[in-house]
Amino acid sequence: MKNIFRKFTFWLPITYLLIIILDVGFDLSDYQILAMLTSPPAWFNFFQHPNTFTIAIILSLGIWFLVGLGIDSLVNKIKSR
Repeated sequence: MKNIFRKFTFWLPITYLLIIILDVGFDLSDYQILAMLTSPPAWFNFFQHPNTFTIAIILSLGIWFLVGLGIDSLVNKIKSR
């Protein structure tokens, strides 16, 4: 359990959730600029309809988890050499 805090798989989704909470929860901007900049579905114009925002957050969380898995696997390959 101690090693989970040393993995990108843990920190990338947590960082994304903190950004969403700060940007949407505290209403830092009217257009949720931080949420759109850190959300990969938004990069492909996924936010055309207001109801897709929740879906985009869930998709983004999964994408950042997968990116973290990829980075962790690369780090493990480099360390095993």
